This record gives sequence, structure tokens and C-alpha cells, in this order.
Amino acid sequence: MTSLRRWILCAASGLLLVLILAPVAAADLVVTRRVAGDELSTPTRIGASGGCAETPAAAKAGDALHLSVTAGAARRDEPRLSVIVRLDDGVGLLVDHAAKTYSRLRLPPDARQLASPMRAGMGSAAGEVYPYQPDGDLGRRDATVAGRAVEVRSRTVESPLLGRLDVELSVLPDPDLARAAFAVESLTQAIRNDGESWLGLLGDADGVPVAITRVRHLPSAQVRTEEVVTGIEERGLDPSLFEAPKGYEEVKLAAGCF
Repeated sequence: MTSLRRWILCAASGLLLVLILAPVAAADLVVTRRVAGDELSTPTRIGASGGCAETPAAAKAGDALHLSVTAGAARRDEPRLSVIVRLDDGVGLLVDHAAKTYSRLRLPPDARQLASPMRAGMGSAAGEVYPYQPDGDLGRRDATVAGRAVEVRSRTVESPLLGRLDVELSVLPDPDLARAAFAVESLTQAIRNDGESWLGLLGDADGVPVAITRVRHLPSAQVRTEEVVTGIEERGLDPSLFEAPKGYEEVKLAAGCF
């Protein structure tokens, strides 16, 4: 074997070793969902200098939802509301597209910041904590969603104020994106549940929540809402996606208003 051939083989082997040992950057992820069943109500509202907005944000059956996730930030988009979290600087942004305003808060948020007008109107009770508690064991099973292997986790949770809720969460394994993905979904659920999120009772934050089913038990009815996955795509995301939208006014987040 000639010296030149030996040099080429050694160089190629070295390059292959570098490629094998080099860290692989986590791929950004975009999950598209469709709302089915009852609407995703949002009793809390973004506070404004002149008081609270009159119309709460809600996603209705047939609406498209988008979850965009990187290793350090995540954004959940609905037609009327966007929720953004940035882990690097510990900031959350709550965006009201109808009013073209946004509010900023520190992460993790105080539950009292996200209390609904009803809870805020309960006087001293508004300052108390009503966390969800598990009712029964956590169920786990394997499934396939949009061609991807996921773990489906299910549990019944209860709160003295918010009542009983059956929840099912499909988690796509991805430890690199897990923290940001769980953070944005947890903040979203806190907005929808008087400041209390049930997400921490559905197992470790070790993947991306891609599909969600909730059944709320009311005295005379059940309210069922599903977020059905219609697509999962890996693609690079522009960092500007996790900033406040241009042209939107920043308003103060007031307790009992959002």
C-alpha cells in the first residue's frame, strides 16, 4: 500500500471518528393538532391598563393548533391565543391576537396571577392554592400517533375548587425538547384551570406532549375536548418566533384579569 493511500485511509478514518463522536444538535419540532369535541375555554383573561378584556380566548372544534419546540423555547398557537416560554431567560409571553396585546410574566408563574375573575372574587380564598391531586394510578400504554411511537399516559385528577378531570396525554420521546415542551403546555393548562396545571401528575417531562384528551366532570354533564394530531414535522425554527409579535402592545398581567 502506497504512502498516499495510507494517508487517505487514515484521514478518512479520523473524519469518520469525528462525525461519530460529534454531538448532534436536537432537531426542532412542529406538531399540528385539530380541536375536537367541546371548545377549549379560557376563563382567565389578559389584563389591560383599562381593566380586563371582555372576551376570553377559546379554541373551538375544528380549529388548528400548532406547537413549535426547540431545546430552549416553545410556543403554542391557537387562533386567538399564543403561549410562549423561553427557558434561557425564564420569561413567558401570553399573546391575545384579538386585542393585539401581550403580557409578560416570570416562570414559573404564581397561580394567583392566572386566577379567573370567579376565583379572584372569592375574597380571601383567591390567595389559597387548589392544586390538582391524583385519584388513582397513572396508566401507561404504547401507541402510534402520526406514524410516531408514543407513550399514552392517563390519569384522573381532582381539585377542591376545579372538580374531577380525566386526562390522557400522548408523549413523543425526546429528552432534548422535553423541558420546553412541557413548560409551554403546563403554562397553557394553568391558564385554563385557574392557575393550576395537572401536567406534573402525568409522569416525567421526558418528551413532547403531542395529543391531549380531557374529560371534565360537571354536576349535570361531562365536557370532552380532544387535541388530535394531524402532523409532526422536524424543521429549523426562527428564534424570532419566540419573541413578542411586532405591532402588539404590551399590557400588564393583573391578578384575576388573565
